[in-house]
Amino acid sequence: MTCPDHEPAPPTVAVEVRPGAPRTSARVSGAFDMENAAEVRTELIAAFDASGTGLDLDLSALTFCDSSGLNILLNLRQHAAGSDKTLVLEAVSPQLARLFELTETGHLFTIRRTPMADPA
Repeated sequence: MTCPDHEPAPPTVAVEVRPGAPRTSARVSGAFDMENAAEVRTELIAAFDASGTGLDLDLSALTFCDSSGLNILLNLRQHAAGSDKTLVLEAVSPQLARLFELTETGHLFTIRRTPMADPA
């Protein structure tokens, strides 16, 4: 039996980083889950570390976040606590807000209802 050629599946999550002075902005869109958590963590830690004062993380286009994604956000918060920088979650999706409610973790984050305007 032969298998037809298949194109790779599109990524289920995307991280767009916009370096800025003094803060870096990033936007996570799609499904943030166990399959891509390590990759997203690497990208977000790099964006945070490259920032001057911290990271503003726009989550308005996040369609899904499981416990591994929540764990990465908690790790990023802990990483921020060990530095002189801050982490701000922006425009948290309804699904993520529900996850915060169920896990009673939302109070651990600084959350802005809407993303900061893009200076471009």
